[in-house]
Amino acid sequence: MLRTKVSVRDLEKIDVPQPKNETAKSSAGNLRMQKSSFAASEINLLGKTVDEAVAELGKFLDDAYLARLPEVRIVHGKGTGALRTGVHQFLKKDKHVKEFRLGGYGEGDTGVTIAKLRS
Repeated sequence: MLRTKVSVRDLEKIDVPQPKNETAKSSAGNLRMQKSSFAASEINLLGKTVDEAVAELGKFLDDAYLARLPEVRIVHGKGTGALRTGVHQFLKKDKHVKEFRLGGYGEGDTGVTIAKLRS
């Protein structure tokens, strides 16, 4: 961090042009459209800590919800179960998740969670 002392007389005001509202709205619309066209239906959280996984999972669920995906697949692995527990606690509180369950035979068993999203 850098600090300096300057006399008020040495300061001068600079006018910064403001962006037009139309430009801001259209670029936000493009961003939303772009996110929804590239949303993945699966996230792999193997090898991550619970904190890292939850941060990534939140962003992933937001993108999946914007893309209007009906359900997503969350790969957390079997291991000690700590990551699965953390993921399930997060899913219970997430506003986009309608319901979730562990994967069945052929889906990844207890190493995967399938979450259904609200429409």
